[in-house]
Amino acid sequence: MAFDEVLDFMPPPGPRRYHFDKNALVIDFSDRKLLFGLWDRLHGFWSVDANGRQVEEKVPYWRPLNDQGVWSLDDDAPCQDASVLPGSGQQNLRREANAAFVAYFDSVPKGVRRLVGGLEGNQWLTLDLIWQVPEFATFLDDEIHEGRIQYIFACCSLADAENMSRADRREFATSMMRTKRPDFLSRLSGVNCSKSSVRTLYKLGQSPCSSASYSAVLAASRMPGPSKVFAHTARIKPRGIEDWLSLPAPVRLPNLLRVIIEDPDVSYIIDELFLRIPILPPEMLRRMGQSLSKVRTPRETLEWCVRWEERVLKQAIFPKPPLEECGPLRPLTNAEDMRREGREMRNCLGDLIHAVLLDQTYFYHWDGPLPATVMLETCSESGWYVRRILGPDNDVVSDRLVREITRHVNQQLGAPFPNIDTSKQPEQEVLFSCISSKNRPATRQEIQAAGAIFEA
Repeated sequence: MAFDEVLDFMPPPGPRRYHFDKNALVIDFSDRKLLFGLWDRLHGFWSVDANGRQVEEKVPYWRPLNDQGVWSLDDDAPCQDASVLPGSGQQNLRREANAAFVAYFDSVPKGVRRLVGGLEGNQWLTLDLIWQVPEFATFLDDEIHEGRIQYIFACCSLADAENMSRADRREFATSMMRTKRPDFLSRLSGVNCSKSSVRTLYKLGQSPCSSASYSAVLAASRMPGPSKVFAHTARIKPRGIEDWLSLPAPVRLPNLLRVIIEDPDVSYIIDELFLRIPILPPEMLRRMGQSLSKVRTPRETLEWCVRWEERVLKQAIFPKPPLEECGPLRPLTNAEDMRREGREMRNCLGDLIHAVLLDQTYFYHWDGPLPATVMLETCSESGWYVRRILGPDNDVVSDRLVREITRHVNQQLGAPFPNIDTSKQPEQEVLFSCISSKNRPATRQEIQAAGAIFEA
């Protein structure tokens, strides 16, 4: 748990005083105390309310020490993001905090501090495991020097060790040391792990990853294609493997995984493509997979995404418009209509075709003396309604034109004319940025709800 989460209920003034009693370093706040148990007494971290009735132990996700295992209150020290420290303007209190924590961590054996110094946010957790199970220090030392620290990181993350009880953490440390690694990882992850799965973890570098990343790596390591990719790769960047696993099977290819583990940003490009286009017919997915099997670099992958998005959108069949053409209001019923509107009105409408394919948004051109682009949205309570009206170059249109267009739309929909707060019209806002893929990509749930809207 991060200190910010522990202390988010604290009043703004922050800590008031640092002092020691016989068992702990005590930090006084206005409504509670924080206790840092001394190493030679009972190491740990507790939050105690003002009347002393509610005591809760925490394992903060905190990096109090630098790589050499030394506490420092320098501006760039790793401890600076913890809420237990006074602000930079409170110089007297900062000196008090610095002296208190120097003394506190000085009681921890130097060898132990150096051992956990490179473990980033897992420092406090590993200090706890070592205090409870002293032989864990030797185990940790071996893992670091043999390049196997990711095994400990993965176990701690998958087990959510920070939120275990004190007794469970003690049992967790003992089991980690004594249980066969594939068996222990299988128990924690729910994936039937093998020795090759464990070896794959060792290729993830020296920094801890999220539990989702570890689960994705272990799941992929049990698949024939990815396991071969992992076996022939010296270093794996895990961010992006989860996205690769979520892709449709025809495009979940080993060559793409090879690109992703070298450049994880590629996963975002691919994932965004499939978020922007709804469910595809099997034959198109097959052709996409055949084409994608030839990419070898991030640049080739980006070019593939651009090429296939254009091809897919050209073949897309738009949903039926909520309103047919009526007077000056004309629906934009295909991709070319929307691109033409974007060119003529000088806005980004050509980038929002995917929003229409999800069947929750529709765009119209208002062909009046003052032309405008009109956006309709639908909601479960009231159905279709006018969401936004903008003129050329995303200019805000007059209140009078807003009322005219809205009245026209509602007459055609058979809806009452609402009271319109024209002050909510945006000022020089990028057209329809509320649903632009750069600000609000469609969710997978929305895509799944969209249904098949392409020709078979």
